[in-house]
Amino acid sequence: MSTEQYFRQELDSETGVMTLTMQRPDNNRNQINTVLLEQLRDIVVPELSHPRWRGLVIISGYEKVFSTGADIDGDLGKVDDAGAHRFVKLGSDVFQMLNSLRCMSVSCVAGFALGGGLELAQATDFRIATASARLGQPEINLGMIPGWGGTQRLPRLIGPQKARWMMYSGEPITGRTGMEWGLIDEVVDSYAELLPAAQKMLAKLLTKSSRALAAAKRAMNVGTEMSLRDGLDYEVEVFSYCWGTPDRQEGFAAHFEKRKPVWPPYTD
Repeated sequence: MSTEQYFRQELDSETGVMTLTMQRPDNNRNQINTVLLEQLRDIVVPELSHPRWRGLVIISGYEKVFSTGADIDGDLGKVDDAGAHRFVKLGSDVFQMLNSLRCMSVSCVAGFALGGGLELAQATDFRIATASARLGQPEINLGMIPGWGGTQRLPRLIGPQKARWMMYSGEPITGRTGMEWGLIDEVVDSYAELLPAAQKMLAKLLTKSSRALAAAKRAMNVGTEMSLRDGLDYEVEVFSYCWGTPDRQEGFAAHFEKRKPVWPPYTD
């Protein structure tokens, strides 16, 4: 693995929010190669079993580009069929790990978020973009399809018809249109406004129980992959888990005592 770091990590000890600044020093388009995926995997994996973060923000270190997707000028342009399968499986697995984190996650998008770059943003819970950001799934122009979740997550976010248009035409949309379509949760005017907007969004969520947030996220993520009947049964199981937590006890106590809850730390 390369010794160059593609992510700068900054953990706010007071809020528990981790900010990952993605910036390939050798590539100002933040094209996604094996090194980037492996570094992101190594950052995310410990959080799956021993969560420390209460929130996660992913932002590019380049003002004019989030990521233009898979590095077809490097890794993906030089592999055989087996190598392509390994590369796309790695990206799919890493983005699913990101999607499965218990904490709330936000992508901050300015400039271009194309192909795998947009799929990376889709793997987080929320997306904030500049109004002029360019969001697209242009794989069709290379005779390909998205391979890191685009064909699955995008229709769930914006509906099948709009997702079909984005993937079949390969044409990008703006951040403003992305918000109208449901892909983007908040629009700002400039790159400089992205991080404060993400911090404000997370600050609102972090007044809630971390266990309950993680449980709601799990119930939705897993339940939407089931039939309605199975999803309802799964919801009952997650509800029952929540009932036995110290967070539920504190929430009920605070309600009856007419005070704000003081949530216990989430370490399990």
